[in-house]
Amino acid sequence: MSGAAGAQDELAHSDSSTPAKGKMSTFGQKIWSIEAPNLRRAGRISKALNLDPLTATLLVNRGIEDEEDAWRFLNPSLQQLHDPFLISHMEEAVLRVRRALARNEGILVFGDDDVDGLTSTTVIFEFLRTLGGDVRAFIPQRAKHGHGITQKALDVALEGHQTHLMITADCGLSALAEIAYVASKGIDTIIVDHHEMPELLPEAVILNPRTRGSRFPFRELAAVGVAFKFICALRSHFAMLGVFANGSGPLVEESLDLVSLGTVADVVPLIDENRVFVSLGLEVLRRRRRCGVSALLEKVTSEEERITERTICYRLAPRLNAAGRMGDANRCVSMLSTDRYAVAQSFAHDLEGYNEKRQATEGEVLREAIEIAEEQVADGRKVLVVYKEGWHQGVLGIVASRLLERFHRPTLLIAVRDGRARGSARSPSEFGVLNLLHGCEDLIENYGGHAVAAGLTMDSVNLPELSRRIEAQALEVLKSGLISEPMLRIDAEVGFDDLSLAQVKKFEKLGPFGAGNMEPTFLLHGARTLSSRVVGRNHLRAKVRIDRSVLDVIGFSMGDTVLTRGVLVDLVLTPRITSTHHDQIELQLLAVQEKE
Repeated sequence: MSGAAGAQDELAHSDSSTPAKGKMSTFGQKIWSIEAPNLRRAGRISKALNLDPLTATLLVNRGIEDEEDAWRFLNPSLQQLHDPFLISHMEEAVLRVRRALARNEGILVFGDDDVDGLTSTTVIFEFLRTLGGDVRAFIPQRAKHGHGITQKALDVALEGHQTHLMITADCGLSALAEIAYVASKGIDTIIVDHHEMPELLPEAVILNPRTRGSRFPFRELAAVGVAFKFICALRSHFAMLGVFANGSGPLVEESLDLVSLGTVADVVPLIDENRVFVSLGLEVLRRRRRCGVSALLEKVTSEEERITERTICYRLAPRLNAAGRMGDANRCVSMLSTDRYAVAQSFAHDLEGYNEKRQATEGEVLREAIEIAEEQVADGRKVLVVYKEGWHQGVLGIVASRLLERFHRPTLLIAVRDGRARGSARSPSEFGVLNLLHGCEDLIENYGGHAVAAGLTMDSVNLPELSRRIEAQALEVLKSGLISEPMLRIDAEVGFDDLSLAQVKKFEKLGPFGAGNMEPTFLLHGARTLSSRVVGRNHLRAKVRIDRSVLDVIGFSMGDTVLTRGVLVDLVLTPRITSTHHDQIELQLLAVQEKE
């Protein structure tokens, strides 16, 4: 079959997906599923917006319904953002900040230590500082204060500062006792968060698009997105009061670089407002106007390199996260909010050290966790509950994600120290791990998060029973037939001509890519393998021949895949323009199987 047009003729005129014929993929044990888009809809979009048929098909595959939706998708702007006052309790939160500023009350911004938390903290801290507020920012150090909001962390944060208002960023929904503790000191609390709402809530003003009964039309914001909506509401309110002379005042758009960092790092769907935030935020990032961002980019990129969402995901976010995991995330807030470049450079240097330490620790924990997980897989477990004394708590989330990628099973990775167990849980999208934790509430002291990513704290004596009960629940869910087979979704079957530089540049219009808007994936039939080798950290680099052309492909974390020289294979690929050479294509291999 030659080219996308020929392939599309064989697809049904529906919006469903159909599994490709053939055996299961050798990568991740996912079933290949080729999208079957509505070609009439794609044709209308193609004609109305002067798009090539394959790009229009990609839009339809991403849920675009009509020409207007397509235009908005391809042209994200601030005008597409929803009214921030539709978020429940926004007006109450704005009025409380107004009172604090009018009375010169001390304000504490207390944040979580991941990228979403520290960017949320910085966005709010910077804006209130610009308004002249008596504001300080604080992020707890895991090794000293524990994770999240603890009484020890609060005592340190409040020391030497007459605080009357605390604003939490990316945390606080489960901190009933801790928020009651600050209330006993006469301190009000505003919670800026995006996690699933628990049944019991603290006594606070809560800003969360997931609030039950909320009129806000988009639930999938990261915490930094909620923080941005908060400062937009504050600016609108103070502008209405005439606080800013001649229409001046802080430009909230200048915070979008931070919003894009936190949004991409927290892996929320890049649709609706998140797409606007990241699209416009990348433009701000590329200007390198913020000293901290510029200093960090100087460490990890060249001047010629394009700054994309992949730069955030693979260069910036790991370094920012490393500070919270291995050291002090307050240094990130200081770096991102300073206007002195030499100071920012010093902080960026520290982050490099944190990241090197994180990589070494992560590798050690991952090796030990894989050994335990392989035993559980051999025993037939459906959910991995992997725990050990002494593991560093700062790398649990990323190692749990690595185990999920490797074994494609819901994974709980738990570190034990002094009888206390703290863990991170990750699961495929088709299997919500948070639901499993709901069934073990009597064993867990504290837990929360999202359907596919959560954290928990408990007494280590309960770990064996937790492991047993989690597995039993999973088996019941699997028996119910409610869990679908994991799928590798493929946009279209293509020929070699569809992977030209000119065509791939057209695909770039659909970016930024990420969760909810994945990079285009294509099925290429009948390539003949020429050579393959393992490079870097277990990556597969291979050469294949298609027609008379030779293609170089790279499969990340696919070093265990065996490619026999000279055989015919079908490949699932993602093409992209390289970040350093704008006239070169990189073909990422996602899956491969031999022709029958």
